[in-house]
Amino acid sequence: MEKDTITALSTYPLQSAIAVIRISGVKTFEITSQIFISKNNQSVHNLSSLKRIFGFIKDNEQIIDEVILSVYKSPKSYTGEDMIEISCHGNPIIINNILNLLVKKGIRIAEPGEFTKRAFLNGKIDLSQAEAVCDIITAKNEMALKIALNQLAGKEYKVFEKLHSDIINILTYVEAEIDFADEDIQKLSMEQILKEIKKIEEQIDYLIKNSESGILLKEGVKIAITGAVNTGKSSLLNLLLNKNKAIVTHIPGTTRDIIEDNYNIDGFPVKIFDTAGIRETDDIIEIEGIKRTFETIKSADIVLFLLDGSRKVNKDDIDLFDKIKDKQHILIINKIDLPVIIDKNTIKSAFNISEIQNILKISCLKNSGINDLTKTIKNIIINKNIFAVDDIIIANIRHKEALTKAKVLLQEAKESTKTKAYELIAIDLKRAADEIGSIIGKITSEDILENIFKNFCIGK
Repeated sequence: MEKDTITALSTYPLQSAIAVIRISGVKTFEITSQIFISKNNQSVHNLSSLKRIFGFIKDNEQIIDEVILSVYKSPKSYTGEDMIEISCHGNPIIINNILNLLVKKGIRIAEPGEFTKRAFLNGKIDLSQAEAVCDIITAKNEMALKIALNQLAGKEYKVFEKLHSDIINILTYVEAEIDFADEDIQKLSMEQILKEIKKIEEQIDYLIKNSESGILLKEGVKIAITGAVNTGKSSLLNLLLNKNKAIVTHIPGTTRDIIEDNYNIDGFPVKIFDTAGIRETDDIIEIEGIKRTFETIKSADIVLFLLDGSRKVNKDDIDLFDKIKDKQHILIINKIDLPVIIDKNTIKSAFNISEIQNILKISCLKNSGINDLTKTIKNIIINKNIFAVDDIIIANIRHKEALTKAKVLLQEAKESTKTKAYELIAIDLKRAADEIGSIIGKITSEDILENIFKNFCIGK
């Protein structure tokens, strides 16, 4: 399939001023020359790379559109193959007519991510850079975009290439001990081997820690708003988002499903969830909503726990607090526009705790205390070092999983140093190197590639 010549629309598939159709493969120039007539009679074959030419796309004698061709000859192209981009008018009828004509001439419609996959297979980019292309297109915030751009620039590759090289270097000495034990060649003692493995493990630990920050940067910090019924959860959601996202009524149990949205706090990406109120109920739908509430709380990074300040703490409040007390949380007393009958001391007594992480008083009705809440959320994010990363940020779950597997294998190699089992050390080091290599494409499989590129858009 990699030998096929492929084509696809690379711009947004709706009516626009300009659209770009990309063609790549061995028959690119041959087939394009059959349907393109330049205004100055220049041949596509005779053009040098990075040249543009003005003319018409024609189906026999029928003009389809007036276009500009951008020519990229192998290897000076995105894919590393002969490639042409047709800039045509962005009318969907014109686009479809050109694509249908190309298909009729023997070019295949590209699969999702196939242009970038070919760029990887032809050595134009490494696998982590290929994944960065998709991340750039789908980035939901400025920080996620910056991470993806750094990854595309090759910063990840340099780090993983060095890790891979360091592991292979130790492996070389271990295998030398196995194959040339009696030869007079340079070797490392078992203590030196252990020391070198520990150094690599520390680097991997650092990257894994930073990956947790990076994934949060990419996906957003998950914040769950929870509390008993009628404590003001949906009102708080609407205030934080500055829009009427959730329905607000005085009727208990109005919110029965999870409502979510994205926003940012001073540039920090946040994904916020409004959950169903917690109470004893026989309503099947409400029971399912409460079940989903607990699932959302479990996966949240921060929980906003609301109490109604105008009433005493009850059993529903206490039962819910027991579920969130070990999570990073902010305890919020809402409805301070009404006579407030609970305070920090009564809450400590009701929940049987000596200290409270964070406690704030707000009024959703009067829009009071919301700025203090956003500041507190921001401080928690900063203090948790969610975004305190210096030189490289890993924001890809596949990369994190490979690093984690490599760490386990290095730990097994360390254990084998105790018994001087060189063969076992070599096996674990080889597998650890393969895990790191899989991140940048040194070691790969068709299953990995298929899983990565299926998430791309067609035309990229």
